[in-house]
Amino acid sequence: MPDPSFVFAQSLSGLTAAMFLFLIASGLSLIFGVLRVLNFAHGTFYMLGAYSAFQLVQWIGVGPGRFWLAALGAEIAEPNRRGSKALAALVKSEVDRLAPILKAASSK
Repeated sequence: MPDPSFVFAQSLSGLTAAMFLFLIASGLSLIFGVLRVLNFAHGTFYMLGAYSAFQLVQWIGVGPGRFWLAALGAEIAEPNRRGSKALAALVKSEVDRLAPILKAASSK
């Protein structure tokens, strides 16, 4: 019989992962339902934010309060926010370039 605290921690971890997947999937389905265009920018921005937070944690080290500093830095550096406008322009240009191809593929 597994330890109940382990089962609770694993269940909470699974629910957290499911919550993030639900948010991404609901954003994709809402955009597809309204515009009839597959837009994968939600997942891209989510991935860029997670990677930014990971890199900031690696640079500033692990310690009390440093995670929240890295999360704040990743929020500022996220391309669809106030930070990195050049990266946002690059991602937007790629999404705009691929949108007609994806729309043509989804209509077949």
